[in-house]
Amino acid sequence: MLLLGLAALVGVMAGAGCSSGDDASTAPQPTSAAAASSVAPTPSTSDLDESSTVPADTRPPESPVPPPAVIPDTGVPGLDSADGFCRAWSEFAGSFQALALASARAERITAARAEVAASSVIIEAVEALDAELPAELESEREALTVGLVGPMARRAQTALDGLQSAGADSGQVGAIGDAWLAALTQTGLDDPNIAVAVDADVDDLLDVAAASFASTAPPIANDPSLITDAATPLTFAFLSANCPDQGILGGNDIVDQP
Repeated sequence: MLLLGLAALVGVMAGAGCSSGDDASTAPQPTSAAAASSVAPTPSTSDLDESSTVPADTRPPESPVPPPAVIPDTGVPGLDSADGFCRAWSEFAGSFQALALASARAERITAARAEVAASSVIIEAVEALDAELPAELESEREALTVGLVGPMARRAQTALDGLQSAGADSGQVGAIGDAWLAALTQTGLDDPNIAVAVDADVDDLLDVAAASFASTAPPIANDPSLITDAATPLTFAFLSANCPDQGILGGNDIVDQP
């Protein structure tokens, strides 16, 4: 199972764009007045003899069926969730999707810069997934934190090590991580050239680390260390039922249709 085994993330790596809704030409068209007037009128009961009278429908009205919940196919839902586990998942999976898109479509140095900027966020999100794991998911703890998200966390640690080697202290690393989350919140998952805005001195450190990372690490799509067969069905069911993204970051492609 390639690249965390998430259908949506694999789709991003394959270069598939997000669906923006069905073509407007497929939408149902309203009945015109001329068409309505051509329909034969329903005869009144006075026009029918007694044997042809239609009995009234005495069946109780059916209860309306609520439409399925949908998530708009923009942004990264759950980044501001009050639930620590849900928020950590959105930070991790949202970052992964954005970086996968950059890896597939942006210039290598642009993708590397984004990945270095996101590195501390990814590492902290994986730590939070472990710390905030709901009790009902205990049986999948290792499969989730080690097998599924662990490979990307280890790659992020390499990127973070490069940033620290370039001279970034803990405060600057934190500022870069905050800038990444701000960019992810504002840009969402649709722009491969996602830009991280930081102060000039921090920007220089980010450039140095990005150049080093780009020269040593393969693009996400070509990184064999990200191949995993970890299975976490209970976790994905929990995310779908309890978290703001309702599973969309894990492959649920029910999107808002304008």
